[in-house]
Amino acid sequence: MLIIFVYIFALYAYVANGAKTKSFLKIAVAALLFLYPLTAFLETYGQYIVWSAGGVGKNFLPPVTPIIYFLQYSFTHFWLGRLIGIALAIIFYLFSRLLAKRRPWLFLEGETELGFACALIAGWPGFVLFLPLIFITAIPWTIFRQLVLKQERTTLGGAFLLAAGITLVFGGWAIEVLRLGVLRI
Repeated sequence: MLIIFVYIFALYAYVANGAKTKSFLKIAVAALLFLYPLTAFLETYGQYIVWSAGGVGKNFLPPVTPIIYFLQYSFTHFWLGRLIGIALAIIFYLFSRLLAKRRPWLFLEGETELGFACALIAGWPGFVLFLPLIFITAIPWTIFRQLVLKQERTTLGGAFLLAAGITLVFGGWAIEVLRLGVLRI
């Protein structure tokens, strides 16, 4: 639910397109970078509470099993997917910045940060869908900007938002249909 709030926040920042856009997007990125580790920590803590409550779970905690088992289990199930999503978003951001320097007409001010926020929203394995969707949604976005808004050049900000929105709404279903469920961690 919080991811959807951050998406709407990023959408508002893009539509407002004022001088505050970059600061809005920085807040969205900071919120996501705070929420991902927070939720992973809460899930790790919750798993510890459930296992320590009794029953079979106590067999997975010290002194019966070494603590490394719990740490590895928690890292694999709660942290790794988020860390992969953050790493891919950072790589995507750096690539967007490089592209913005070489082809500045593809980005308005703040759109590289918007792409970073959208990549964080897509997460892992949603990023696998998000990346090709940028290219697919860029075509209708370009047509819309030229026909409706009468703007000659197209930037990628709208394609970022469309791709992130589609990934948010249909990502789980599309991952199953495309048999990409093995990418889930």
